[in-house]
Amino acid sequence: MKVSFFGGVRTVGGNCVILEHALSDEEPFRIMIDFGKNFKDYDDYYEAFLRPRGIQPLRDQLALGLLPKIDGIYRKDLLGINENAEISLKEIIESHNVMVPNHAIGKEDLDLWSSSVISYEDYKKEHDGKPYLDAVLLSHAHVDHSSNIPFLDPNIPIYCSGITRAYLQVTEEISAKGIEAEITRAKIRQISTTSKSSYFPGSYTYKAPKKGELIKRKFVETTNGSEIQIEKTPFHVKVLETDHSILGSQAFLVFVNEPDRKSVFYTGDLRFHGRKEDVTENFFRDTADLSPDCLIIEGTRITSNKPDNEHIVEERCAEIIKESPGLVVIGFSWRDVNRFETILNAIRKSNSERIFVISSKLNFLLNRLKSLKIKDVQFLNEIQPGQVMPYLPRKASGFYTLGDYVYSKHDVGFDITWERGSKTREARSNTSLYYESIRAYEIARNPSKFVLFLDYYDFNELIDIFNEKLITRADSIYIGAISEYVLKENNGRLQNWLRHFKISDDLQFQVHASGHACRDDLFKIISNMKPKKVFPIHTEKPEEFEVVPHNVISNIKIGKKYEI
Repeated sequence: MKVSFFGGVRTVGGNCVILEHALSDEEPFRIMIDFGKNFKDYDDYYEAFLRPRGIQPLRDQLALGLLPKIDGIYRKDLLGINENAEISLKEIIESHNVMVPNHAIGKEDLDLWSSSVISYEDYKKEHDGKPYLDAVLLSHAHVDHSSNIPFLDPNIPIYCSGITRAYLQVTEEISAKGIEAEITRAKIRQISTTSKSSYFPGSYTYKAPKKGELIKRKFVETTNGSEIQIEKTPFHVKVLETDHSILGSQAFLVFVNEPDRKSVFYTGDLRFHGRKEDVTENFFRDTADLSPDCLIIEGTRITSNKPDNEHIVEERCAEIIKESPGLVVIGFSWRDVNRFETILNAIRKSNSERIFVISSKLNFLLNRLKSLKIKDVQFLNEIQPGQVMPYLPRKASGFYTLGDYVYSKHDVGFDITWERGSKTREARSNTSLYYESIRAYEIARNPSKFVLFLDYYDFNELIDIFNEKLITRADSIYIGAISEYVLKENNGRLQNWLRHFKISDDLQFQVHASGHACRDDLFKIISNMKPKKVFPIHTEKPEEFEVVPHNVISNIKIGKKYEI
């Protein structure tokens, strides 16, 4: 068995690992573990108003080295031009050259519509139906591990927890439409022509037809504690639950038995100071003296030994909320359900009657997870009516009319399938949250009654909440229940917003427990597991692992195949 690294090397996030194993002289079987965005590299080229072009985000990022140039994994319709039976690229070019002969497209220009990277579909054709990549193992749903999945061919199966799949579906459903939002299903683009009602009827275009091919990705649920075999491959996988800042996180022991047993343990992202003490105990029990041939371990906090703890966050937030006479604004990741539970408990411990007002995104996610009936969200059943309420932002006309939310249906209901022409009664039943949500003016009227969860990217809501009456008061506070890095990454704009609305620096509190294991815990994993080789990834300081008495490969080369 061999392992190659195409992401997560000397950086936090962007993990992409490929394991391959050949039986005799056959073409190797391969699986990928995680496929996420490397934000550090991405931000070297792009920002808010400079993004990959909508028509070719895959080719743009391949050209900049932001995605690995690997044959046999990507969608054909995004690498080149997907022709149909009626229209070909040759026909389009010929038509163009007739219309504008002074700007004729030549044969040497055709690479504008193609890539040197071979698609999954074409690779299979060239190898008698044998795919290059057999499956993807996905450890969790954070974007630095999962956000490049839309570029993969939809016929590649994804193995992950049921909770991770639910997160991906929710993200897809509430995101702006486009290629990079096609996580659980893919709309296949092809050459077509514009409609008769367009400005230039019959013009050539490249898009997914309204009644075009829609391919649902195949998901295989990986149950904690189970052992599975990747279909049509020699790879076996033992699945272990891990505690991280997103539910559904898993670690994987991948092994083959022929011709000799070889094994790789992949930790994913994990911590040992969250709300899941039993998961931590089980992890160390199940990995004791495991002795894998290779351990691929995350090292986000390898340089830190800060003994933070989710229960400490709960206690500190309870103290702050209890002492605050005005509005409490709190920020954390909307995907972090454990942190939501922490703040909910803190409000209760503060002996406060405050209503916890949350975003529609978080509310939508909680409803979806609750429907799964899993132990991690059983606490949701204990929430009393009126204790947690969704926030309704002003959109479109600004009048809070139902028509303002046709492009953000999750703001007003859990069913987002309704379309034009829905009967009044049906539409109303699908927009029940519209009648139950808290508006800005209600918070402004009585700020001490609320704890408001507000993501930084929703700070425009402060303009409505802090109306002229409220802005004259200096008794509101902000709790940043997020990492110090996230608080500072916006170039001080977050603080500017808060100061403008009289939430001065001494009324801003940072209370956080990381989603990642610290140095001692990482070393404890290695000591407990006793691996033969160690590959540190998801860290900027892999050399810090060299002090452990194991064969640590800290200078990992991108794309190099390491023998296990």
